Amino acid sequence: MIRLIRLTSGEEIICEAKETTGGYNCTDISLIMPTEKGVGLMDWMPYSQIPEKGVFIGDAVIFLVTEPVEGFLQQYKSLHSKIITPKQGLIT
Repeated sequence: MIRLIRLTSGEEIICEAKETTGGYNCTDISLIMPTEKGVGLMDWMPYSQIPEKGVFIGDAVIFLVTEPVEGFLQQYKSLHSKIITPKQGLIT
């Protein structure tokens, strides 16, 4: 399930999260950042190679876990979609 997670460090992430004993296994992680137009998403730890199996985030560093609002959920899904859709245009 896609969840918003606020870490005790103050970072807020959105990810595909599976609850496990002692925390969450997270994949497709994006960092939530404030922008001039509201909030945006950027790669979390872009300098690392986060494995496909995910990253375990323990309960000790999790402050809050919640569900994203629909508009933000759609933004996240479009960013992490495995399906590439062409730009719409006229068929000639």
